[in-house]
Amino acid sequence: MENQDEKRPNCPVCNSSKTRKDSVRKTLLCDKQRWYCKACGKRWVNSPIRNIKGDPKTVITVMDLYMKGVSYRSIADHLKQIYGLEVSHITVLNWVNTYLTKITEYVKSIQPQVGDYWLADEQFIKVKGNQQYVWNVLDNKTRFLLASNASKTRNYEDARRIFKRAKKVAGKKAKTVVTDGLFNYSKAVRKEFATYQNPKPHKRYVSLRQKSGNNNKIERFHETFRQRDKVMRGFKGNQKQYAENFQTYYNFVRKHSKIGMTPAQKAKIDQKADWKELLSKAMQSSVSENHTRPV
Repeated sequence: MENQDEKRPNCPVCNSSKTRKDSVRKTLLCDKQRWYCKACGKRWVNSPIRNIKGDPKTVITVMDLYMKGVSYRSIADHLKQIYGLEVSHITVLNWVNTYLTKITEYVKSIQPQVGDYWLADEQFIKVKGNQQYVWNVLDNKTRFLLASNASKTRNYEDARRIFKRAKKVAGKKAKTVVTDGLFNYSKAVRKEFATYQNPKPHKRYVSLRQKSGNNNKIERFHETFRQRDKVMRGFKGNQKQYAENFQTYYNFVRKHSKIGMTPAQKAKIDQKADWKELLSKAMQSSVSENHTRPV
């Protein structure tokens, strides 16, 4: 016989296991089960997301559509047409900023097992009509995107900054870093990766005819990023946040057609390619941090 107590959540206030089902809250989208704590009298809905007009499924739909290049207004219209839920495009924007940011912060705490051969490159983007850059570092073995950052310039400091981020995520240095012919990479790679045992970690890819050390894999990644970027017709100032969120989507949700799984799974991270599970873990992690944070 199934133990019904195993399904009972602990109280979010006092962590007591003396809880029971209370009433059911009826909403436009679904019925939400309320719970009651016998120890402290707290009543709550056991959901990773509370106090919003929608539910976790709605938020997941919003995040997935946004990362696939659908605009905020079109997403709001989709919710109205499919779910009968009327929300403004500002509400959609707030959901994306709040919950995608929480997921992105959560996955930053997970260290991938990547190789020693990394690919680095930058690509042009449009921000309010002006040209800027997104810098990326990709692991050749797992296709895991180690770092992604937007900047107004394309100088030595920008190159070093993205390499520092990549090393922090990987927890190690690469033995070989392949870049294009941009001269600012040479000094940055030497500063961040060169050692006495490995004095020349840099390979410059300067010609399409060059057979060794080419950057085809990261160029292909840029095409994937561009598929979303061109639908958005440039950025309005949220380019840094979008680059980080796209990194999460690319690594943990979108299955790579070549390797048949997500880059995160290839990098030995036990995580389903599933928005719902990521959101639940991110919200639990956020609650745990708030409980352990000193007053």
